[in-house]
Amino acid sequence: MKILSIRLKNLHSLKGEWHIPFTQSPLLGAGIFAITGPTGAGKSTILDAVTLALYGKVPRNSEKGEVMSHHTGECWAEVDFETATGQYRARWSLTRARQKADGNLQNAEMSLTQLPSGQILHSKIREVVDEVENLTGLDFERFTQSVLLSQGEFAKFLKAKVDERADLLERITGTHIYADLSKKCYEITKEKLADVDRAKAGLKTGLLSDEEVQQITRQLQELQQKSGQLLTQAQQLQEQQQWLVQIQQQQQQIKNIEQRQQQIAQETEQLQPQLQRLHRHEQALRFAPDLATWKQELKAVEDLEKSKDTLTKSNIELANELRKITEDEKNLKQKVEAAQNLLQQQRPLINQTVELDVELKQVEKTLADIQNQWQQTTETLNRHRQQLQQQQTAAQQQQEQMQQLTAFLENNRHNETLSAALPLLQEQVNNVEQMNGQLQLHKQKETKAQQEIQLLAAEISRLETQQKTVQTQIADYTAALQQTEAELAQYPLLQSLNNMVSEIEKSGMNVKRQKQLSEAYLQQSGQLEKLRNNFTQFQQQIKDKEEALSHTTALHLEAEEHLTTLDRQLQAERMVVKYEQDRLTLVSGQPCPLCGSTEHPFAQHHTTVKISETEAKQQEQKQKVNNLTTQKNTLEKEVGLLQQQLGQIKTEGETRKNELEEQVLREFNHLNTELNAQHSITNPDALDNLLTEKRQQLQTIKKQIEQREQADKKMQERREQLAEAKEQILNVNTEMQLAQQKLTNAQKDLSDAQTAIKEQQQNINQKNDQINTLLQPFGEQLPHHAAQFTGLIQQLQQRAQLYQHRVTEKNNLQTQMAAVSSAIEGLQKNVSETQNNLNGIETRKAAQQERLTQLQAQRQTLTASFIEKDPQKELARLEQERENAQTAYQALQNEHIQKGERLNNQKDQLHQCSADLERKTEILQYTEAELIGNIQAAGFETLLMLDESLITDANEVTRIKETQQRITQQTEQLKGSLKNAEDTLQNTLSRQLTTQSAEEINSQLEETRSRQQSTDQTIGQLNQQLTHNANLKAENEALLVKLNALQAEYTRWKKLTDIIGSASGQEFKRFAQDITLQQLVLQANRHLRKLNDRYQISKQNDKELEMEIIDMYQANVTRSVKTLSGGESFLVSLALALGLSDLAGRKTKIESLFIDEGFGTLDTGTLDIAITTLENLQAQGKLIGIISHVEMLKERITTQIQVHKKSNGASHISIVNVSHFA
Repeated sequence: MKILSIRLKNLHSLKGEWHIPFTQSPLLGAGIFAITGPTGAGKSTILDAVTLALYGKVPRNSEKGEVMSHHTGECWAEVDFETATGQYRARWSLTRARQKADGNLQNAEMSLTQLPSGQILHSKIREVVDEVENLTGLDFERFTQSVLLSQGEFAKFLKAKVDERADLLERITGTHIYADLSKKCYEITKEKLADVDRAKAGLKTGLLSDEEVQQITRQLQELQQKSGQLLTQAQQLQEQQQWLVQIQQQQQQIKNIEQRQQQIAQETEQLQPQLQRLHRHEQALRFAPDLATWKQELKAVEDLEKSKDTLTKSNIELANELRKITEDEKNLKQKVEAAQNLLQQQRPLINQTVELDVELKQVEKTLADIQNQWQQTTETLNRHRQQLQQQQTAAQQQQEQMQQLTAFLENNRHNETLSAALPLLQEQVNNVEQMNGQLQLHKQKETKAQQEIQLLAAEISRLETQQKTVQTQIADYTAALQQTEAELAQYPLLQSLNNMVSEIEKSGMNVKRQKQLSEAYLQQSGQLEKLRNNFTQFQQQIKDKEEALSHTTALHLEAEEHLTTLDRQLQAERMVVKYEQDRLTLVSGQPCPLCGSTEHPFAQHHTTVKISETEAKQQEQKQKVNNLTTQKNTLEKEVGLLQQQLGQIKTEGETRKNELEEQVLREFNHLNTELNAQHSITNPDALDNLLTEKRQQLQTIKKQIEQREQADKKMQERREQLAEAKEQILNVNTEMQLAQQKLTNAQKDLSDAQTAIKEQQQNINQKNDQINTLLQPFGEQLPHHAAQFTGLIQQLQQRAQLYQHRVTEKNNLQTQMAAVSSAIEGLQKNVSETQNNLNGIETRKAAQQERLTQLQAQRQTLTASFIEKDPQKELARLEQERENAQTAYQALQNEHIQKGERLNNQKDQLHQCSADLERKTEILQYTEAELIGNIQAAGFETLLMLDESLITDANEVTRIKETQQRITQQTEQLKGSLKNAEDTLQNTLSRQLTTQSAEEINSQLEETRSRQQSTDQTIGQLNQQLTHNANLKAENEALLVKLNALQAEYTRWKKLTDIIGSASGQEFKRFAQDITLQQLVLQANRHLRKLNDRYQISKQNDKELEMEIIDMYQANVTRSVKTLSGGESFLVSLALALGLSDLAGRKTKIESLFIDEGFGTLDTGTLDIAITTLENLQAQGKLIGIISHVEMLKERITTQIQVHKKSNGASHISIVNVSHFA
């Protein structure tokens, strides 16, 4: 794989868009280049851009929002790369909402494009990453190991302690997966064993025998037959219950209709006042237009009166305002003249003040400039004096520090060689620490084995005790089971007892039904006798009503004949009255228009006919006829109703008689046949006694059933206890075998640990003697406790570092002292020159201050009379006062003219309004008089009575009429509904389903349902028992199959765990690391021979993760890697990093490498070796990028990608070849 170019935008401190092309000069022919810049400038961000574009993440585990530059709305990274299959471009991008810096982060996007065609291959993140891995042969981990060289990590690995070395190698090579596999294998094996144990525990006990299953099945069939009979009986009782409820509902419906009729009557009575009001409204409605006209004329008169009052009041106000305006005009004219005079007096003084202000501003400006010069010069003088004092103090402190450093170096001269001896001493101490660590591990294994032996011995003892206990329980349970079987043989079979219960319950129900029929028979016989008495009474009432009806009918005929006679008499009298009106017009001697006679005797001697007396008699007779008609109709209805009731009583009597004979007696005799008895229907007490006897028999048998069921339950419990105990003894035996095997293994581990402890202690004592010999020249001795070894090494390192640090401090201090002395001389000269300048400035400042005081006094005298101290503002104020006075005077004159004209207009309006009011008042009086005359004739005394009689709301009139219509309709509807409800009730009563009361039916229904529910519950329990037994049997068969499969799976995982598995995973991880390190050393030696053929790396076979160096120039002598110098360590660690790159890249050819670590800690000589090594690596055809800020590295590598840090925190990139500037 080869990287062709890198593009990025707004990543970390690299704000903006940047392009790094490796296919263009100067990077094209460089082969090796440096990425330089200060710390934090963004050098490593270039590598972040590569991994972001290819894999969507960075090695430093940043959050996606952290890679974006601050105050930006988008960022992206783009890499062009080449593989054996062609060239491609990978891109990663991230934006905020609306690409605003304060927007919410959106989801990242990735794409992969084929070059040079530009065809997009993938645009989804997962697909892009998968394709990159497929094209390059590298996933993210292998890419960072093969392209981003980790030679710095290997340098730490070479110098690390034993405990740290495994962790470093795991992080570098990624071998942590082997520990995970080992732990996962151990955990899965543990889970499989738990699955086997759970499957064994899941085996069910307590299955029914075949005889018990057959017995339960027979009992179930009998109970199902009994449940069907009870269901039929309950359905009959429920039908009777519904019939009684239906009668009650229909009776309540009739009652509700009658109550509604009463409510309608009340509503009719309450509506009478509204109907009377509606009648008055209809009488007054013909006067409504005239009344509206009168109201309009009245309002017109009232409006004119208001207008007249308003105009009168307004005229008075305007006259008063005009008088006040005249006075104000006089005052304002005087004010205008005074303002003009004052302006003429003040104008010369204002002009003199303006000229003086010009001179004052010039003097103030000059004085301000001098003051600024004085301030700046004073600050400069103070600053020079302060700097001089600081430098003198620093010089004194440096002299004291030089004396202290000289004395320290002289007293500690023996530490001069300590730094050279420390590497060998560190190696020896590390070996001791490693040996102590291994010793502690052996001791921990010894302690762990001892504890495990104690725990296992206790566990075996506990299991032996438990084994004896369970064996005793099995013997006890077996004896108890035999005893329970003997007790169970004493009881009758449960099926026989249930048959007896069914027979007694059936005969008891028949007796109970006979008792109910007997009671119903006696009750209905009494009701039938009562109906016979009622029938006789109704016959007598009908006879009395028929006689009264016959008498009323005769009176009614007589009254109608008399009324006809009065009608004829009244008609004749009205004809006479009509002729009398015509006789008054006859004149004696002139012919009559009707008969032609010239004599008129009736006209001369006429008599007055009194029609009113005949009309009164007629009305009285009409009322009498109406009363008799009403009385006759009432009697006819009463006779009809009595005859109807008499028929109902007759029908009901016949129906009840038939029921007694056909239903009650027939059912009672049928039950006698079933019971094979001769019970009397008129003796319910004897039936009650027989029913009590049946209940006592049933209670006795049920008690026997309960005892039998308890015995069966006890038998089942005994069987379950025995099966559970047998299963428990099997588990205890298995646990005993496992514990004994673990005890044997623990005893062997204890013996091995004790032997290792003895050997390791001897090795530690020999190594301690060697270390004390090395420490003797420096006055130190190896501590007795290994925990203090690190403290001793750190103390010696601090002594060596302190000595070297003091030497460096002395050299630096000498340079600083010379610089301070030179600075003191320059500052003394600056103080003298600045003081002279300050004296001259103070003289000029005093002269200008005196001139300023004189001018200010002169100006104060001129402006003593000014209100505004600014002369221009004072002039403007005086001119404004004069202008304001003139403007106010002119405005007041205009107002005087306008209000005078307005007053004249309102006087004319007032005259016209008075005339209109007089005319309208006359019209109103005439209209009102005419209207009152008309309405009094119609019965309305006043206009107010007429107005109050009218209903102005049309909706109210409609509502009253609709209410009257609704009441009439509802009255007719209720009559029909009442008749229908009464007919329905009679039809329902005619069915006569039962003679019992609702309470009796409810009680019987509740008892029947209770018995049925009890029977169904027993059926359900028996079905559940059979189903549960079948499920248990099926589950056991399935569990046995599952158990065999789980046991086979556990055996397979157990074999794998014996090879690689452990709880911690350390053993397999160390084994894998050892193999990985061997392969890594082979690959590293191949590169090391190309870089420098003097050295070869060798892995020590007898020590874990230990390496040594073979010096080919010194007869293949071997030495520890800890003795390597800085340059040699760099050489070896780089070879290891290249070897890891080959391992990670597998078959992929890696042509681009980056190194981002390790150069800052190298001295000058070591750095020279490192650069030479990298130049040799360049010759192998690889493009190498080195990230560093070391100056010597910048000088040796001329092609550079420079990252410059700007003042605002952002950075920019430049690609240069620095050889042109040498």
